[in-house]
Amino acid sequence: MWTLLISEGQKELSNLPLLLLQYTAILGILGLVLIAYRASQVSLRRTQLVYGLVLGVTGYLLTLLVAEFIQSPSKPYVRNDLLFLACLLGGWRGGGITFGLMLLARVQFGGGGHLPSAVLDMLMMCAGGLLAHHLLRRQPLLELRWPQLLQVWLLRVAVGLLAVVVIVALAWGPVEVAYSIAARRLFAALPALALLAGLHTLLRLDAQHHALQERERERGLLHPLTGLRNCRAMLDHLQRLFDQTPTQAQALVLLESANYVEMLLAQGHAWADGMWCEVATHIDGPTLPVPLSACRPQVFQFTDTALAVVLHGVSSQDVANRELAQALHHSLQLVWRAAPDQTPAPQLRLSVINLHAADHHSAAEAMRDASLLLQQRVDMGEPVHFFHRGFAQQAALDSTVLSNVLHWIDSGHPPMAYQPKCRLSTLQVEGAEALLRPPQVDGQPISPSQVLAVATRHQLLPALEWSTVTAVVRDAQRCWQEAPGLGLSVNISGASLSTPGFAERVQALLHDARLPSSCLTMELTEASPLPNVDSVKANLRTLHACGIALSLDDLGSGYSGLSVLAHHPFAEVKIDQHMVALINEPRMKSAIQIALDTARHYDARFVAEGVETEAQRATLAGMGVDTGQGHLFAAALPIQEFLAFVRGSLPLRPAPVAPVPVP
Repeated sequence: MWTLLISEGQKELSNLPLLLLQYTAILGILGLVLIAYRASQVSLRRTQLVYGLVLGVTGYLLTLLVAEFIQSPSKPYVRNDLLFLACLLGGWRGGGITFGLMLLARVQFGGGGHLPSAVLDMLMMCAGGLLAHHLLRRQPLLELRWPQLLQVWLLRVAVGLLAVVVIVALAWGPVEVAYSIAARRLFAALPALALLAGLHTLLRLDAQHHALQERERERGLLHPLTGLRNCRAMLDHLQRLFDQTPTQAQALVLLESANYVEMLLAQGHAWADGMWCEVATHIDGPTLPVPLSACRPQVFQFTDTALAVVLHGVSSQDVANRELAQALHHSLQLVWRAAPDQTPAPQLRLSVINLHAADHHSAAEAMRDASLLLQQRVDMGEPVHFFHRGFAQQAALDSTVLSNVLHWIDSGHPPMAYQPKCRLSTLQVEGAEALLRPPQVDGQPISPSQVLAVATRHQLLPALEWSTVTAVVRDAQRCWQEAPGLGLSVNISGASLSTPGFAERVQALLHDARLPSSCLTMELTEASPLPNVDSVKANLRTLHACGIALSLDDLGSGYSGLSVLAHHPFAEVKIDQHMVALINEPRMKSAIQIALDTARHYDARFVAEGVETEAQRATLAGMGVDTGQGHLFAAALPIQEFLAFVRGSLPLRPAPVAPVPVP
């Protein structure tokens, strides 16, 4: 026994240089493959077939070289090491390829003698490699330590010896030959350990390289100032969506701060980064409204001054119909209103853009389209703006809208509708708000904000607003005849108030129509700040002096409501429908109460817009709100239908005696 061991040990020592040379060749070939895959940016760890093919071809060639050029009786084949490594690295796929090539080499260069025992030996070695693969498949290479490596080596040695025992037990070969093979495998165990150690070093270095690349890639997907995922990460995300769900639309919500420069001057440059992080935390947090959370929002830093939120499974039209963007806007505004300090809050504006793979060839095209649509947005004071079409479609549609705007200006007959303002306690009609209701274009609905944006872009907003004023005064004549004392309000912007002589023109218009100033109210939205110019101040003073009431619309949607109320004599204050919709939330109810107290402090009438349910009406009335406006009473109606609605309501009070204004 000992004589046999010593004899086989001497033979293995003589074959050791050739054995180490083959191991070096294996490590060199695997190193070259790793370098090649590193250059191609493909992870070899997931390519099991490549492992099997490389190790199988290597084993075939090494078997050929040993069979042809080594003439000693005991030839240093590395067949079992290659089979074990192929199964360890490549699983059953890689092991199967290597097994096939090694079996071919065995038959071709070793003949058919003792083939069953050779096949059994190879299969058992493959089983050992598969067992090691199963034990280590979830172990990251960077966490693989020497104890695990020794366990793999001991498993490889044990399986090699077990194969000899099984072959002897089956009497598939002479006992003396089996002892000789077992002795050689024991002496070859240490070189096999060196092979495993070298392979582990190669793979560990490769894993470190890939980990470094992954860290660099992840760092490249983060915005350097906020740490949020950047535009490149958003591009990758959208491309995956386009590839995986090409028939499903997504909505992209871009958030900007309309008072960004003012906030920077007041808070400093670090404010912006903190604000975007705060917004992202809120969107990812549990306080986000449930309908929005169901859309699985993903936040990205679109630019330094804009944040992007991808809503999944909904189109921009769905977002508009379900008022998801408005809910997001008010949810974010509440975060800043709840702050303990009295610093100005960001005035967010949202652009909702439809993204669909059918309209864009790639995610890059969709993002470029979104950038172009964002550039053409004009801030009309509204917190939310929708782009349901692509840039080219939107441009064509805007051209048609522009033609309509020019026609309304020339004819003086823009499409107006009137939504009643009703006393909450008696449902008596107290007045109405004139609203622009543009007709559809090619079967597509057109929002008033889109019309105003087109008019602003082409510097036609003052002319368009003047045409709406003349139309409302013309309809006020009919209202005054059928319902004396009924006042109408019309929306104007800072662009009209910046026009010198605007107030005098309104006076002259009322004089020509022989209407008192009390029949007309001018509504200005808080979200659209008034320019601090002399013409604005002069027009406001003139309107107030002649008895034309001023109304501050959408109190709470901007950041300067108290300042505006303190500087200008508003006779009416309105809150928008989204505050009313959230009246059951304690913080929003408190905000409405604050707005009501503010209006009373300045002797202004308080009007709640967007009253949709009887419960909202009862809650508002219980808080002391006198007047409401919304679909609970009536939608915006053409003038004829509005007058019919007025006739069906409770009698109006007698018209106040007021002198006809003198131009």
